Amino acid sequence: MRTKHDNPFKPSFGSRPPILVGRDGIVDDVRLGIAEGPGSPLRAMAIVGPRGIGKTVLLDAMRDAAALEGWVAVATTASENMLADILEQTEHAIAHIKNKSSTRKITGITAAGFGLSSTMTEQQKPGWRVQMAALLEVLAKHGTGLLITVDEVRAGIAELEQFCKTLQHFITEQRDIAVVFAGLPAQFRQLASTPGLTFIWRAERQQLGSVPLEYVRTAFREIITAGHRKADTLVIEAMAQATGGYPFLIQLVGYHTWRQSDAVEISLKDVAEGVDIAKRRLGSSVAAYAVADLSPTDRTFLVKMAQDDGVSKVRDIAERMNVSLNYASVYRGRLLEAGVITAPRNGEVEFAIPYLRDYLREHAATLVWVDNE
Repeated sequence: MRTKHDNPFKPSFGSRPPILVGRDGIVDDVRLGIAEGPGSPLRAMAIVGPRGIGKTVLLDAMRDAAALEGWVAVATTASENMLADILEQTEHAIAHIKNKSSTRKITGITAAGFGLSSTMTEQQKPGWRVQMAALLEVLAKHGTGLLITVDEVRAGIAELEQFCKTLQHFITEQRDIAVVFAGLPAQFRQLASTPGLTFIWRAERQQLGSVPLEYVRTAFREIITAGHRKADTLVIEAMAQATGGYPFLIQLVGYHTWRQSDAVEISLKDVAEGVDIAKRRLGSSVAAYAVADLSPTDRTFLVKMAQDDGVSKVRDIAERMNVSLNYASVYRGRLLEAGVITAPRNGEVEFAIPYLRDYLREHAATLVWVDNE
């Protein structure tokens, strides 16, 4: 029997959960893109969503899917050394293929640098496009391709622009390559007007939202059963409702509820205690960072919005801020693009991050925000 020390839930950022809840269709798009061949729109995808919605975990699952199709898959983060990182990982993968291959021999390329003399200067070595093209040729000879996932995309990174320009050449050349980008809504908003990055903006986009609760219930039931514990319908329902379908909170609620229970059967008391801890953890790890990224007036909007117990009317928020409706609507638009709020109906807003209202109410006195009253 499992104990609370054998917790199957993984609430650390980037950790692989035991079940990827509600995202199977998106992962299947990777397989479909590989099957459709060069030119498939599914070979260039963008995963967009707020913090804690499961972007990084989804990228992991996509690389696994590509590997099961026989492709090489590498992961990088948008940065000024991402090109070297991609190159190194791809070379390493090819070296592994070479070691496994008993019928074909890779020639003209080595993990140390394409068979070129180590005495060559950096100026004499081929550029990144030439080096990657050579690697793709080797992969093609082995009947495989390359998936690259790029997390935390944002404007202002020169190597990301170079990557996109080179990628467009490879697509035109009908090479077996695919890429999946991931980032926050506010980061993607900047790409549309950034020369060299519009390719990402035009990629097949998946806007991640909350997972339907029916999938959450099923996941909790399967994980708890696999962990040799029990939970009745009321317990499962309480756990699912507490998550709001928010992927990171699914792991948090599961993890802390599991920890509260010393018995084989999880109780409603365990759930209540676990949810309370999960809410505090979500506030410190997600809500705090989401608010920290915002301008003082953005925060003002959210703090005034948090005065409501449910859906807020933009007109009421404007009155609380002592500003015009048009002025408040500008910040409503900014917060929608940042993925912090949603708009269920015209003129209304609600929080996209579970328990963000609680966090704002608790920390309103210490947040740096502008009060226009």
